[in-house]
Amino acid sequence: MDHRRYFRNWARRIAGGMGLSVEITAGAIISGAYFGDKLSPLSETTNMASAVAEAELFAHIRNMLSTTLPSFILAAIAFLILGLGGVGDTGEALVSTPRLYRSIL
Repeated sequence: MDHRRYFRNWARRIAGGMGLSVEITAGAIISGAYFGDKLSPLSETTNMASAVAEAELFAHIRNMLSTTLPSFILAAIAFLILGLGGVGDTGEALVSTPRLYRSIL
């Protein structure tokens, strides 16, 4: 099976079960994968970058938090707003967006 088709079916099942759009769900999955890859001590890119810079691995990860954590928080907020106030696969709004903003604020 083609890996793109496998991922598409997987994202469709997750999105369908939650009543969300497949595109937003796939974006959230991919964003989480990038976040995990960047900060995981098992990631080969993190290990390689710390080895080339001759820095301790966990010190390197702590230093990456200053740029990674704000972008993760912004993405989490964006996916929360899109997920709760967005349009699902049925075409109907899951939660009215003005009501969502009032509940957040």
